[in-house]
Amino acid sequence: FVASLAFSPLDHYCDIARAAEEAGFDALALSDHVVHPEKIESPYPYTENNKPRWEPFTPWPDPWVSIAAMAAATRKDGKRRRTSAAVSCP
Repeated sequence: FVASLAFSPLDHYCDIARAAEEAGFDALALSDHVVHPEKIESPYPYTENNKPRWEPFTPWPDPWVSIAAMAAATRKDGKRRRTSAAVSCP
């Protein structure tokens, strides 16, 4: 099972990671956006009002720093959890 942290408050990441670990989740997925346009002309297909869930200046936490913080806050059972950055450029 994978828990997605998209649009979750940054200050909840470690708590969510610990809760996911206790609940038996296998992985956590984060999203990031390096660049996104201020104005999108086409309708956004993933919401009822056709508008994105974020504003042009919504902060996107660095996924790699977030992953490191969550890793430090978990693994009490010695098992590794997978993490994924969903939109990270190589």
